[in-house]
Amino acid sequence: MTSMLAAQGISRPTATAGRNIASPATPGPGRTSDQHRLSVLLEAIELRQSADDLSAVLQKLVELVTRGLGVSSVTLYLAAKEDGLLHALATSAQHHRDHILEFPVEFGDGLTGSVAASGRARIINHAENSSDAVQIPGTPVEPESVMAVPLMCAQGTTGVLLASSEGYEEFLATDLDWLKVFGCLASGIVHESALQAVTDAERQNLKDQLLHAEKMRVLGEMASGVFHDINNILGAVIGRAEMMQYKTSDEEFKKALAQMEKIALQGAATVKRLQEFAKSHQDQEPAPTTLSQVIEDSLEVTRHRWETQAQQKGIIYKIVRNSDGPRVVRGVHPQLVDAVANLILNALDAMPQGGTLKIETSGEASTCVLTVCDTGVGMSAEQIGKVFSPFFTTKGPRGTGLGLTVVRDIIKRLEGKIDLASQPGEGTTFRIEFPSVPADGAPAQVQAEPEQPCGLRLLLVDDDHTILDVVAEALQDAGHKVDVFDNGGDAVDAITRNTYDVVVTDLGMPDVTGWDVARAAKLHEPRLPVLVISGWGAQYGDDCLGDTGVDAMLAKPFHLQQLRENVERLAKASRTAPQAR
Repeated sequence: MTSMLAAQGISRPTATAGRNIASPATPGPGRTSDQHRLSVLLEAIELRQSADDLSAVLQKLVELVTRGLGVSSVTLYLAAKEDGLLHALATSAQHHRDHILEFPVEFGDGLTGSVAASGRARIINHAENSSDAVQIPGTPVEPESVMAVPLMCAQGTTGVLLASSEGYEEFLATDLDWLKVFGCLASGIVHESALQAVTDAERQNLKDQLLHAEKMRVLGEMASGVFHDINNILGAVIGRAEMMQYKTSDEEFKKALAQMEKIALQGAATVKRLQEFAKSHQDQEPAPTTLSQVIEDSLEVTRHRWETQAQQKGIIYKIVRNSDGPRVVRGVHPQLVDAVANLILNALDAMPQGGTLKIETSGEASTCVLTVCDTGVGMSAEQIGKVFSPFFTTKGPRGTGLGLTVVRDIIKRLEGKIDLASQPGEGTTFRIEFPSVPADGAPAQVQAEPEQPCGLRLLLVDDDHTILDVVAEALQDAGHKVDVFDNGGDAVDAITRNTYDVVVTDLGMPDVTGWDVARAAKLHEPRLPVLVISGWGAQYGDDCLGDTGVDAMLAKPFHLQQLRENVERLAKASRTAPQAR
């Protein structure tokens, strides 16, 4: 019966040293032949191709090693990251199997622990008389010899392979050499399994990222269409409210209209922020960005969490903003909003029963500092050390473990640095430090513009009649003659038959788009200016227009005065531009 001396033990045996041996020891090589061992080794190598899980493969391996070496039992131990102990994952021992599997071994304890600690293989013959042997509780002290080899990888010892022989038979160096061969095979199987686990995790992570990217792309396209429609509606509301204010003398009615216009403009500002946040911004170049605006936009993006959802659940979050003045940094505004919004959401998660979220800006002439502080559950020193590591999360299944990694990468790309301070139960403070950018000087005095042209002949095309009617009326009230069309095809025909001072066109129209109208206008008359008005206008800058034929773009919704000024500015520029020869 196996006593498992020197293997894994918890307490030392009570066997008396120098015990008399009743029979002489038989040399180990007589146990099994090298040919038999080689045959078993080839059989064991095939386990590397097994589709079984690691535990099943290792169990088959220890059974093969037991048969190949002709020993009483073989046990395989692996080091666990969780507690740093050696745990038996597989054993061929028939007796006391549960005792072996249940008791972990410390590095340095017994033969198993000493081999793991030193990384050197070792034999202990007649282990019942050895002071280096330890005994597993519940197993008897009987004559036994043991040998063990370390399982190694590039990072060090990962486990131990232990063989035991009951009775007075001794192990020889050749037996240990064969156990080393099987140990190398076991190391390879364990290492390949670990790599496969990492590969599977990375593959799943990549699959999840691709799926998320596709979802975001589809949502982005859907959101773009929704933003366009909302901007059209708000544009019509704002335009009609402005027109009615001009035409009424009732002061109370004017106030009501002004309030309606103000509310619609607030909605337009929210849509614009969402457009900026939703569109791709990875390729944007850093530019001077005001931290106060970043904070406002971040709070707006997360408002549904700290206001709407909180109110539904009866939770109160107090939002405190402090600033020592305008702070300008060099960054990509949407990326900074993304980073700060992430910190805000983390802070809210840390305060499930409510609390105070404080966001402050400070710094010196060369440095800007932004801090996000919560009164939440806080973090331990161990959590702080891992918080920026990919896939580490304190939120359980709700967290991806990527939020703060993304925040750190954004800050690093912008030449900033981020750190945090926290104590369990005392909240967390994130501190972001940026190189500051000198604030722009006072704006230059705008020179008075010469009188703008009036009585222009304009072409206006938009497939949305709510916008078409308001814009046409506003331009006509400004003293211009306006030819109105609700489709691009008719507008292109009119351009070829008439002379216009400016073409004003919507962008998204069926069949013939605003881009088509602009190109047709330039083909007919290269100096004919084209102004595009669109609910997608916020997604395009003047630097994106290139050779599209568009001279300027005005994002819906807009003030009617902006429209008039753009039309008259383009007409004036066209009249004063030198003519090509």
